[in-house]
Amino acid sequence: MIQLLKFEFYRLLKSKISWIILAVMTVLPVLAVIVISLFIKLGNEDRITPDVAKFMTWLVISYFYKWVPMVTALFIPIFTGRNFRDGFIRNMITAGHTRFQIFASAVISKAVYTALLCTGYVLGGILSLLVSPVPVNLNGGEMLLRALTLMLSAVATSVLYTTLVMVIRNKAVPIILSVLFVMSFTVCGLLASSFSYNHKMVRQYSKIWTKTARENGFASEFDEDGYFNVGWYAGHPLFVFTNASMENEFMFTSSSLVSDINGATSYSDEISRNNFNSVSSYLFSKNAGIVGNEAIKKHVDGAYVSVERAELEYNMKSVVWIMIYFGAGYAIFRKKNIF
Repeated sequence: MIQLLKFEFYRLLKSKISWIILAVMTVLPVLAVIVISLFIKLGNEDRITPDVAKFMTWLVISYFYKWVPMVTALFIPIFTGRNFRDGFIRNMITAGHTRFQIFASAVISKAVYTALLCTGYVLGGILSLLVSPVPVNLNGGEMLLRALTLMLSAVATSVLYTTLVMVIRNKAVPIILSVLFVMSFTVCGLLASSFSYNHKMVRQYSKIWTKTARENGFASEFDEDGYFNVGWYAGHPLFVFTNASMENEFMFTSSSLVSDINGATSYSDEISRNNFNSVSSYLFSKNAGIVGNEAIKKHVDGAYVSVERAELEYNMKSVVWIMIYFGAGYAIFRKKNIF
């Protein structure tokens, strides 16, 4: 097993593409810092408070979660697929290595490389911020724990990509499936984060909504069934069983940059899962807007959760999916006709 791992890492070290990708991942956050610095030079430097610096730091270093799964969706299938094309796997079996050792060494080496890409991105972001007008604010190191949660999820996707290559002999299919998986992030993330509420949360919201409506003279009835539509049946399982909602809950978009430089900070120690007063609820539900967010936070369990709780949930799901990908993949690989 150790010899196989050494061989896999040696191949990564000898690959020019793997070094180029690592270099690109390290340089990408530098470009983000340059853009932020340009905004600051437009006259907002006096508004860089510690909270804004915290927001900017996270904005820079967290974006590896968008880039790394996308890059590895192409690199891992192509790189690992050479094991079949060049006859490495047949040679390994002939040399006496077990299929488990071969499968595990391929998965572990790509997982380590993925973690290295994430680490390179974060370090590149921190180092570039150190020489920029924005002071680095890692929130006492807590920010690195959030980054580790994102990294573990990225590692889980690398296990999936590697597994697809090891069980599907066709060279093109693993690449197509991996790319489609990455492309689904946006849609699945929107569904998962929009329908994170459950039946208990809706019942609790119904009670305070009815009370508030009566106090304000509204005659309409609460439409509880309207919350459990086709979108909920598609999105809620994604929220419960996958990390699809993590990007929306943990990361900021580049559109947040201008508003935050102008004073509206967003790096919080809690995550909002309050979909009762969201933009979509205003568009599609007559129940939105009557109850304030503070009342929802007080009376609806799970509408707002701590970052620590969210990290635990996502880390557990990442580990479970790694085990599922690995277990199912090996079960197929051990029966696969290599020759």
